[in-house]
Amino acid sequence: MSQVELKQITSNAEKHLEECARECYGSLHKITETSHEGFLYGALKRGHFSILSYAHATFKITEYSRAATHQHVRHAHLRYLQRSQRYCTEEQSEFIIPPDIQEDVEAMQKIGEHMSSLIELYVWLIGRGYKREDARYFLPSACESRIVTSATLQGWWDFLRLRMDKSAQWEIRQVAQEIYKVLNKACPNIFNSELLVVQPRLNLDFPGQKSIDGPALG
Repeated sequence: MSQVELKQITSNAEKHLEECARECYGSLHKITETSHEGFLYGALKRGHFSILSYAHATFKITEYSRAATHQHVRHAHLRYLQRSQRYCTEEQSEFIIPPDIQEDVEAMQKIGEHMSSLIELYVWLIGRGYKREDARYFLPSACESRIVTSATLQGWWDFLRLRMDKSAQWEIRQVAQEIYKVLNKACPNIFNSELLVVQPRLNLDFPGQKSIDGPALG
């Protein structure tokens, strides 16, 4: 199971976003201790998602397969620093195996044999004088990797709406769910199961709770 760690998030993000966004409406005088709650709810319900770009969050994700990171880095609004197979030796790499396959004893035996032979080839090529950056061509996508990934809250909003969908692959969906748990705790008036399904309504798979069907927008 991939491990997700919050490295940094904008301090008092919801209050900060309210203050930034109220500049649009000339309504800074309406700010109170709790005004951000209703303000953010109304803004996001109306589709004013761009205000989320004024706060940021950074996560470190480990025990994450290369297959999953290939999907993760397709999100153009996120930024990435990933473990380099050019500079890091992967002969001790762990492999991420899909849960369904783990239950198949015969398949796991075949996979183990195959992975062992690929690592042996990788080590042999390096021992023969080839660079790690060339030997890595023969490593499997199941190799464990790690990334540090950063985005505005708007970027995370888009990521979660796509990657928590029930049709997303299991590994990146699990990572998205862990990121959601963190952001839901830090910014509950932004990242919640009602707002994330508006415009358009998506079929999201929220961890440990039922999705809330919000009212249709006119």
